[in-house]
Amino acid sequence: MIKLIRPPQQSFYNDLDLREDNFISYFLGYCQAQNITLDYQIHDFVLDKNNSLKSVYDPHVDTYVIFTRETGSNPHYTIRLASALSALNKPVIIYGQVARFRHLPISDIQQVTLIEQNERELLTTLCPSVSPNPDITFEYGFVAQPYFTQCTIQPERRHLFKAAIETTRGCEFSCDFCYISQNLGEKFFVSRSAANTLNDIEAYYRHGVRHFVFMDSEFIGLTKARHQEVRAIAQGIIARFPDIKFMIYSRADTLAKFGELALLKQAGLVNVFIGVESLDEHDLIEMNKNVRKTRLIASITHLMEQEIYMTLSFITFNRNTTIDSLRTNIETLKALHAHPNKAFLGMPNFLFNMESSWSGAGEHKLSDKTYIKWLLFYKDQPDHETAIFDARFEPLMEVYRIAHYEITKKSAQLNYRLQDTPEVEAFFDLAPEFALGIMALFLEKFESGELNIDSIRDHVAELYEYFGYFYQKILDSELADLQTSEGTLALLEHPSIPYVDHGWDSRIPLSEGRLQ
Repeated sequence: MIKLIRPPQQSFYNDLDLREDNFISYFLGYCQAQNITLDYQIHDFVLDKNNSLKSVYDPHVDTYVIFTRETGSNPHYTIRLASALSALNKPVIIYGQVARFRHLPISDIQQVTLIEQNERELLTTLCPSVSPNPDITFEYGFVAQPYFTQCTIQPERRHLFKAAIETTRGCEFSCDFCYISQNLGEKFFVSRSAANTLNDIEAYYRHGVRHFVFMDSEFIGLTKARHQEVRAIAQGIIARFPDIKFMIYSRADTLAKFGELALLKQAGLVNVFIGVESLDEHDLIEMNKNVRKTRLIASITHLMEQEIYMTLSFITFNRNTTIDSLRTNIETLKALHAHPNKAFLGMPNFLFNMESSWSGAGEHKLSDKTYIKWLLFYKDQPDHETAIFDARFEPLMEVYRIAHYEITKKSAQLNYRLQDTPEVEAFFDLAPEFALGIMALFLEKFESGELNIDSIRDHVAELYEYFGYFYQKILDSELADLQTSEGTLALLEHPSIPYVDHGWDSRIPLSEGRLQ
């Protein structure tokens, strides 16, 4: 018996991103193509929130395989599960995006094996006597095998489900902060055949699935050959699956170079995740992003004009962040939100994010006065008490963090009300500009010295007053409650900010000593 485990990737309340893990579905498809029948059970904590360490443990299990990726706190819960299960003297394989774990004590445990995403290697590790057919590869020869039917998805969440499809692996770029550069150590990019990709889609389509996410780090690619594959995928979708909707991950420059957004939209493209990181030129250079601010703005504007939604990802606090770079980002975002189609810019992900260090060799010591070091703990940065970004920004980071926390939790609450209470759309329409106003206001207070390490709680109380006013103006009284104020303000009363449960501690307990 083999247990296939997908750990949580967000706090317990944040459950809107409901998709399968393609690491699991593609491994199962590979085994099927090799005519290998595994005796396995799946525990997917994202699809089924009722999973726990207790439900995963089974004395009859031969091997546990934990599928991990650099998403949210997924590495953190991977370590919790691997530590507990390996202590039972059972083999544990951590499979997927494993670069971070090579710097952590978990890699020294005898029972733990790290495997970078590679179906052949995982299969031969689990079944040493098997000699896989070498002609069956990611590029050709197998079809993803859906597994969501083996999981219990709560009824109220089923409408959120999306299938996860891979059409490429690796990346043609070398951004310093990205997990791909850390995992592979060199440029690596392979493209799955369009025919195989369409067969993957059909495998889910037969189950009634109509919403898809293409999980490629860079869907479009740079080469003419890749662009031809993208066209073939889009044309195949139009011909065979005309009613599906999908999301892709892309860079702004590759999207512009491809130049056939209308074709993708006709095929069902409704959302593009763009790793913007920053709209400050100096930030982009320092992060080796290799794209200009003007190109980012042009691509974002074009997507708005084409009425395609975006998920814009930022590293608000990165190794190069300054007051001027923050102000540049705020002003540029305000200008973008002046566009008539601003709704397509999506939710305010620009409000808070931070760069972590792969080695933990940050130069800046963090204080005990904010929750920032605990966020690095949840990212499993090797030394969570130091930062790669300038720690002098801690007071401002804490305010932005809490604002992001409140908006995210409110979004989770209201998302379930969209179908029966359409007026809550006002929140989603206005939240980005409200967030930009908050950012500008508290940046000014930070620059003047009014917001400092000793005045954080007072300013957070002020922040919640603004949120309360905002909610009362746009929402019915029954929905205008603050989501995070009571617990957050109580937390800030502590002279040294403690670690708090993100909702999973009772299900996946912390190993003794992890907080030291």
